[in-house]
Amino acid sequence: MNSTATDVKPKTTEQVRADARQRVIANARKPAKRTSPKLPKARPPKVPVLDSATISTPLVPAFSRQTQAKFGLAVQALKAKGRSLNQRLLICHFHLKSDPVLSAIRPEELLKEIQNK
Repeated sequence: MNSTATDVKPKTTEQVRADARQRVIANARKPAKRTSPKLPKARPPKVPVLDSATISTPLVPAFSRQTQAKFGLAVQALKAKGRSLNQRLLICHFHLKSDPVLSAIRPEELLKEIQNK
């Protein structure tokens, strides 16, 4: 009697499980493959430590007289009487934006600082 591919008996559930166990055991013995090379950890850049012994100049730059005058006008505009809050903020904004050093200051923040003092 000739055997053909259709004569092969299917595996039982126990045989399938045993084969799976053998594959798991065989794979566990193999070393793990790395998919990408191990990269060194990124470290933050070193920042010099500032202490009072190493500081010879002030950290805050000195403002020019023109910048001080513009800031004074901005503060004076916020303290002005007889104008609405919107008008005072608008005038302060105008004075702050006219100087590039002061242009990052928001009038609302300046008003909060003035009111907290």
